[in-house]
Amino acid sequence: MPDPYALDPQGPPTPARPTTGGALRAFLWALLALSVGGNTLSSFASVPVWVSLSFGLVTAACIAGLVLVHRRAR
Repeated sequence: MPDPYALDPQGPPTPARPTTGGALRAFLWALLALSVGGNTLSSFASVPVWVSLSFGLVTAACIAGLVLVHRRAR
């Protein structure tokens, strides 16, 4: 009779996690860094307001995209 308390040397099988969004995530992080830097520079420089607003919109879109990629991978 097999020992029910013996440890299995292979362990229980673990399901493979999907690796979706790897390249998209890297692109969104890079775009986020660039848009935050652009937003910071445009806030201190004397540029039109629409330039700073456009950087802000890109920043918000990158954050939303990163949240969606994270939620989809969970």
